[in-house]
Amino acid sequence: MFEKIELKSPNIIYKDSFLENINDYKESGNTEYFNIYKKALDDFEQYVEILNNNSKGIDLPKGYVPCSTFWLVNGDNKVLGVIRIRHKSIPLNGHIGYDIAQKYRGRGYGTKILELTLPIAKQLGIDKAILSCESINIASKKVIKANNGILFNTIEENGKIYNQFVINL
Repeated sequence: MFEKIELKSPNIIYKDSFLENINDYKESGNTEYFNIYKKALDDFEQYVEILNNNSKGIDLPKGYVPCSTFWLVNGDNKVLGVIRIRHKSIPLNGHIGYDIAQKYRGRGYGTKILELTLPIAKQLGIDKAILSCESINIASKKVIKANNGILFNTIEENGKIYNQFVINL
């Protein structure tokens, strides 16, 4: 199943697939992920440019750290998921955040996207990757644990409980 999937830097060639995923979030009422990606609906080329600049630390909003974004893409150029590597850990979210497009969930892509990302995080100088997820997010906890994540902290923020994991690289 995974022989033709790989991480790709954001690129306009994936526009149709990426926008389809955003519309899926909108239609299902998933405002959390829709709000993360809705800027891509306004000007996709600019959105891709911003993501690629962020990886180089160019034009970062105040208080942001450089962040490399990759898209998990299959052989048909479909974007299956997104992963972000923050070059420095931030308090709640840590180094790495990811999501799999709704229609591709439950197929092991979450585990695979994180597996493919860890060597890149190591190349960026991260020796201990910190990842967080809501304590009720069973799927994300499984993905992190499948990649050798070890629970080390629990945080409450805005009435939600988050688990923090470390993965030694």
